[in-house]
Amino acid sequence: DVVMRCLAKSPDERYADANALHEALHAAWRGATEQTIALPQPHGLEGKPRVYDFAWPLRADPEELWPHVSNTERLNRAAGLDDVEWTHSTGEGYVQTEGSFRAAGMELRWRENPFEWVAPRRLGVVREYVAGPFEWLRSTVELTPREGGGTE
Repeated sequence: DVVMRCLAKSPDERYADANALHEALHAAWRGATEQTIALPQPHGLEGKPRVYDFAWPLRADPEELWPHVSNTERLNRAAGLDDVEWTHSTGEGYVQTEGSFRAAGMELRWRENPFEWVAPRRLGVVREYVAGPFEWLRSTVELTPREGGGTE
């Protein structure tokens, strides 16, 4: 799987960066069989992360759901969150993106890593916070087709 992903024709299907490839190779070396997600790994963190994993069986196919799931601004509005204020600064060979908004009376501000988009199957991002109650957040949505139709 690692080699095939490296050889994928579409850049969106390849690993996002060298860190993601390293994680996949390390997982394969350990004998892990689960799919490695190509998002950057936060470094230098202590403690155990909280993981919330939700799954719902849905009648719609991933292709039908994708336009709704991938519209993250619409999802934020539906959740009652303020609009995100984005700033972009350029470095040598890169653009750094930061987002911020207020929630529950506090400012949340983060460095936004590039999104992983694998339409219509998966999207994800890692945010590294510089203000607010979080150190980092990994958000991943996977749309897995079910046998006989629908999505899990």
